[in-house]
Amino acid sequence: MKDFHSLIDASQTTLEALESSAAPTGSAPTLVYWKDEAGEEHSFVTEKLRLA
Repeated sequence: MKDFHSLIDASQTTLEALESSAAPTGSAPTLVYWKDEAGEEHSFVTEKLRLA
């Protein structure tokens, strides 16, 4: 349950950064989202601009 709350907090931070016109470029967290071969959805938030 603790991880779920951190995801909610990160999502709220992301939303606020995206809605803020004063936010400098590159300061907003990035949401990574995908569906696997079984159709299950996955996502996470990162501060990195590029993922390897």
